[in-house]
Parts: sequence; C-alpha cells; structure tokens
Amino acid sequence: MATTPVYLFAGFLESGKTTFIESVLQDPNFTRRERTLLIMTEEGEVEIDPKVIKKSRTIVESFEDQEELTTEVLYNLIKKHKPDRII
Repeated sequence: MATTPVYLFAGFLESGKTTFIESVLQDPNFTRRERTLLIMTEEGEVEIDPKVIKKSRTIVESFEDQEELTTEVLYNLIKKHKPDRII
C-alpha cells in the first residue's frame, strides 16, 4: 500500500487553525490538483468557504466524537476517497 502524507493541525480553541487550513488549501503550490481528505473533529468559529473546498478538490469528513475516528474508520476513508494527502 502506498503511503499517504498526513498533516496534523492542533491548537487552542479560536487559535486560527481553520483559517490557516483554508489558506493552505488556497495555495496552488500545496494542492497541485491533488485530492485532499480533510478530517475535522471539532467545529471552529470560522467555516472553510465551500468554494475553497470544491476548488482544492477537498473531501470533508467530520466526526462529533473523536473516539469514532479509529484505525479501521481511517483505513475505510482512505479506501473510499483515495486521497493524495490527509489533513
């Protein structure tokens, strides 16, 4: 199985994680027409613009409870979406 790079963004509430992720997704040097799987485990104060999601070929999967995000679930998401990277 090929390796898939994973980028983890962590920080305090309202520290700007969502805003930073949105700016990364808008950077053509990062996306280069590759598919990104964005896994969200909390709702931020700011939402990522749906136009940015679509243009950057990003698939968003949200989880209310972090306990739901198991190795098996992650494996199935990779199998389903075939991402080039995971955020």
